[in-house]
Amino acid sequence: MNTRASVVYGWGVLIAGAAIAYGMAKPSIDERRRIATENGQRPLEIKTWQQRVAESERAVMDNLATPDPQAKAAAQIGAIGNPGESGTSGLGAGLEHAGRGVGVGDGQGKK
Repeated sequence: MNTRASVVYGWGVLIAGAAIAYGMAKPSIDERRRIATENGQRPLEIKTWQQRVAESERAVMDNLATPDPQAKAAAQIGAIGNPGESGTSGLGAGLEHAGRGVGVGDGQGKK
């Protein structure tokens, strides 16, 4: 069983590590937000969740009302990102390394 001192020490280390990580990440997060706002990629107004849901529902209804399949596909790609492109919010984003066989048959596995 853990002693009181070891539990306090563990929580202290956890809190200190979280504070250090937050302090290191905060400037880069603020910088990314500032750049996104300057580029018009981040909205200036703060919306409630009800407003966001209403806008999302309007976008879906507009998308369903689009008769042209290519325009509909373009709207969907614009909403979720192109899964084949890296750096987008699509389903395949960040997976450009997939299938390279890292750790499989490269001699770096367990022996």
